[in-house]
Amino acid sequence: MILNQKINIAIADDHKILLEGLALLLSLHKELNILIQALDGLELINKIEISEIKPDICIVDINMPPGMDGYQALRIIKEKWPEIHIIILTQFYNEFVIIKTLIGGAACCLKKDISQDS
Repeated sequence: MILNQKINIAIADDHKILLEGLALLLSLHKELNILIQALDGLELINKIEISEIKPDICIVDINMPPGMDGYQALRIIKEKWPEIHIIILTQFYNEFVIIKTLIGGAACCLKKDISQDS
């Protein structure tokens, strides 16, 4: 990444209000660029494929019914674009989820009820 270049972010969550709210919150930071918003993993992957600029970071929910879930999206993104860092954001925060996502290549796994002060 070039010095002073913005960090490109992609977000996938099936709850539109959370998706838009997180995008709005992150866009308040001048060094971040919200590049992609998607309602499930398949939409996220499709948008990454057609985007000339690839995200540096994807923030992905685990559970996005009825579409592709975060585990599948994580696996496909890491296969196609291993340089993309993935943050899993989930309400299902337990040892199984943490281990499965980290083994799958996620950079970290965060609880959805985390605050910016945490």
